[in-house]
Order: sequence, then C-alpha cells, then structure tokens
Amino acid sequence: MNTKLLSTASAAVLLLGAGTAAAQTQFITITSGGTGGSWYPLAGAMAEVLNENLDGINVTATPGGSANNVRDVRDGTAEIGFVFATDPFAAWAGEAPFDEGSYDNVEVMFSMFPLYFQMGVPASSDIQAVEDLADARLSPGQVGFGGEILTQILLDAHGLSYDSIEAAGGQINYTSSGEAVNLIKDGHLDWHGSITFAPAAFFMDLASTQPIRLLPIADDKLEEITSAYPAYYVTELPGGLYEGQDEPVDVLTVATALIVNGDLDEDLVYDITRTLLENRDRLASVHASAEGITPETAMDGMENAPFHAGAERYFRETGLID
Repeated sequence: MNTKLLSTASAAVLLLGAGTAAAQTQFITITSGGTGGSWYPLAGAMAEVLNENLDGINVTATPGGSANNVRDVRDGTAEIGFVFATDPFAAWAGEAPFDEGSYDNVEVMFSMFPLYFQMGVPASSDIQAVEDLADARLSPGQVGFGGEILTQILLDAHGLSYDSIEAAGGQINYTSSGEAVNLIKDGHLDWHGSITFAPAAFFMDLASTQPIRLLPIADDKLEEITSAYPAYYVTELPGGLYEGQDEPVDVLTVATALIVNGDLDEDLVYDITRTLLENRDRLASVHASAEGITPETAMDGMENAPFHAGAERYFRETGLID
C-alpha cells in the first residue's frame, strides 16, 4: 500500500515537473519573407542561433511579408518580424494600409541592411520601360508584401494600375519569387518585381537559363517617389550582376529591420539582440548580405523609430547610444 502511494506521488511530481518545464519554455515566431526569397532562410538561421545559445525559448521561422509582418507582430501572431522601414513608419502614422487600430506596441529591435527593388524581364523582351507594362503579365509578389505595395506606388506614378493593366489584356499574378521565375521560364509571365538582395538568388536562377535585364525607372519618377515616400532612396546597382544585365541601373532602395512586440520581456529582447548581433558571422554564412548586420549600424534608417527597451540597453552597452 505504501509502495503504491509512493509510486503515485512520484508520478505526480514528475508530471508537475514536466508541466513546469513546459510552462517555462517561451515559444517565439520570427515571420520573414516568401519562401523563394532571402529573408526566410535568414530567419531560419536566426532561429537556429537563438535556440542554440539561449535557454528557455523555442524559436521558429515562418514565411511572411513586410506589411503583414507588422500586423502579425502587433497582434501577437508573431513576436519578431522582418520589415522594410516604410511599413512600420506607415503603421505608426496610421497611414494606409495600416489605418485600422493602433500599432503602438510595435517596436524596433535593430536595423539590418538595405534591400533593392529589382524588376526583371528576359533580355529579349520588348518591355524597355515601366510604361511598357501597360498590358503585360506581371508578378508583383504576394499581396501585402513590400514589393507588391511598391509596385502599386510605381504603377501609380506612371498612370497605371492593376485594373488598367487587366483591362488592357494584361495579368496580375500574386506569386512568390520562385514561382514567378518558373512562370517566366515557361513563357507565361513577362515581369517580376521584388525588394530583395543584389544579386537575388531567384534572378540568378532565371539568368542561368536565359539572359535577363533589370528594368530602369526614369530619373523624374525616382525623384517623385522618393519625395513622396522618404523611406525609399536611390542606389546604383552595377552591371554584371546577372547574365544579360551589362549596364548599371538605378533602383529604389529601402532599409530593413527586425521589429518586435513591445510586450516581450526586456531581458529576453536584450538577450536576443545581443545573441543575433554577436553571431552575425553565422548569419552571413547563410547569405552574404547579412554581413551588413552590425552593432554599429543597428539603428541606420530607423533613428526616429521607437526601439524596444531591451535593444536600447544593448546599444548603451556597446556605445551606440548614450
């Protein structure tokens, strides 16, 4: 009888201990970019680094898109999100497409690196300028992603819209970059635009099967867009990035950052910030552009943004802020 009671009590203690251990594990989701782009594998590397170096957390990476990531972080669907600088600033200002509710609990962890809006077409294409997209088959990316939003801005600056393109016989295909490249290879798509690294893996894949060109934007349109949307700026990409792209081209550029739900514990965000910034070599082994993730540039392009207190503590320790 005593033995049975002792066994029952021991089992209860084991169950209680298991329940306590589970309760102490904090699950964290990093929402990133499309599966065919560069953010998703980088987020996966971040998850691995955090799981290996920090106790009590279980981090996973999921696909996403900049604008949707802002909403997911606000709503608690994800704790950390990859974003283009334009999106959280629009959310804090209550501008479309973030004009529903408050985003005061969305804060910045650190700035990462610039990304470039690249518009790829086959080198043999008759499309030479944005105006030539008037009746083309386009993939602006997935709905709500940063590239898709910038595509609408670009088309509007040229007097075009999704509706006008479809009315003229063109098509709008909301695909991932990987899917878009396959459609171009098969002759079912004319153009794909994406905010991404340079060179982009998916455009390199396309250029391995046929020469491609990056579509330019006229100087006056670049000035018009950057004046209306100051988070964008212009960068010249050199020729030779892709087979067939021999000349340099000016492209719209935007800073990227990690945002975080402001309700996350200060100590936890401090640990995550420190761990990621101090393991950037590991991240750069996944994609070379992650070499731009440094403590010295951790606020670039986001200086006027609200940073999480945990991140700010790390920045004070490293001398980035007073």
